[in-house]
Amino acid sequence: MDGNNNPLTGTTFLGRCVQGLFTSSADFSIPSTAIAQVSAVDCSNTGSHITLSGQLALSGIKANLIFANSVNLVHENTQSTTVSVVLIPPGQTITFAKQPSLGGVGGNPWIFLQFTDGKGNVVSDSFLLGRCVQLSK
Repeated sequence: MDGNNNPLTGTTFLGRCVQGLFTSSADFSIPSTAIAQVSAVDCSNTGSHITLSGQLALSGIKANLIFANSVNLVHENTQSTTVSVVLIPPGQTITFAKQPSLGGVGGNPWIFLQFTDGKGNVVSDSFLLGRCVQLSK
């Protein structure tokens, strides 16, 4: 469930208590906001020094655990119980510290920013931030 109690996946059967839990996983997406601060420390001909820092804010994730007498949730003796557990609180942030660039062109280059996922797939447009000297002011 997301931070607004909307289901992100269908119900997943985890197993019976006497049998132990089954291995299970679910893929889903949640809204998030990325904030990046880019600054230029040096724009000399020997190489520009640019740093990047920022944070990622998540919308939150909860899990509902349903304890029932039947997999189909239809049983004559229905004593189902649901327990909600917060996995990621709404507004949880992940901060990444300043990261310097590891080389690049010298002088006063144009600087662009583009977000990618953990596999390197592009997830945003490319943003023109300006020339190095514009960021150093």
